[in-house]
This record gives sequence, structure tokens and C-alpha cells, in this order.
Amino acid sequence: MSGPLTRRFGPFAIEGELARGGQGSVWRARHAESGQPVALKLLLNPGASGAKRFAQEARVLARLSHPNLLRVLDYGELEGKPYMAMELVVGEDLRARTERGIPPADWSVDVIAQVAGAVHHCHENGILHRDLKPANILLEEGSGRPVLIDFGLVKRDADQMELASLDGQTQFSQSGTIKGTPEYMAPEQINEREFGEPTRATDVYGLG
Repeated sequence: MSGPLTRRFGPFAIEGELARGGQGSVWRARHAESGQPVALKLLLNPGASGAKRFAQEARVLARLSHPNLLRVLDYGELEGKPYMAMELVVGEDLRARTERGIPPADWSVDVIAQVAGAVHHCHENGILHRDLKPANILLEEGSGRPVLIDFGLVKRDADQMELASLDGQTQFSQSGTIKGTPEYMAPEQINEREFGEPTRATDVYGLG
């Protein structure tokens, strides 16, 4: 395995890399004692703010429970690296699926309905995803179950703050910065001063 990690990371045996981004990577791993397979997300070069947002993302996911959301099994810091052990979902993302051809209409409706249910669960718990796009929806191999991933831009819904008390923090992403994927961003994500703060409607816009 390439990179600064060894084959063993705390209680996890690393089996191979699944994905890598600018700030972190995701590895296929297995808990050495229980044998449970996991997707191990690591923040490779954590600054203070990056580590804080990573920990907040982990706490958010750990409090949510829905069949179309990734389950967080464990999180913390080992060897100076923040980590998150998540349910391992093997499959392709929705972007890759649509690039292979236009899916049947009934299949598309079913997938979007399930993802909308996951988003509704987030909203009921006071959480806005803010980065809904095909690349953030995994399709589980075999079952076809869509799973919403990547909560790195989550933000508290001001209308539901009483439902999601997370250490007294009011938001996870820094205000005044533009974060998201441009082609899926609602107007308020680009210019809060003109259009106001993101709301549940922001995620509805992303669902399209």
C-alpha cells in the first residue's frame, strides 16, 4: 500500500485504497478482532479547522439512522490522524451509472425517492447536506440500494436547531465562504448576502 500509512492502523487491518481526494482518503479495511469490513476515512493533512470539521461530520453521521445513509461505526484519532470507520458499501456512484447511459424512468424515480427520504431524515434532525449531486450517491452492488455520502459540508438548519444539539455548535461550515459543486449549488450557497442563508430548500434544489 502506498502512502504514509502502514498495513495496520490501530485496530484496523488495511486491505486497499478505495478513493483519494485533496484532503483525505478512504480505505477498505477490516477490524482486526471482529473481522467486520469497514470503509476507513482518513484526514491526511489535518489543520485545526479541517480536523474540527471532520470530527463534526463524524458526529453528525453517528447521530443519523436511515437505510439510505452510511452508518458510522467508530471515529476518533489514531497516530495523529483523524479517522472515521463507516459501513462499507461496494458499488459505483450515480454519476458513473448515468454516464453509461440513461437509466429507465421507473428506476430513476425509485432512486430519487429513496435519496429524498434520506435527505428528509437529515432535515428532521436539523441537518442540511448542501452538496447533493450524483457523485455523492453510491449504488450498492447487488441490492442497488442508493446511499447518500459525503457530509463534509453539513450545516445546521436554523429552523430545526432544537433537534440537533451538537456540542452547542451552530454550524459546521464556515460562513462567508463558497463551498459546494457549482452546477448543483442553489443561489444562496453562492451569495448568502443577497439570497439569505441555506435552508431545506437548498437541498431540494440539489435533488433537482
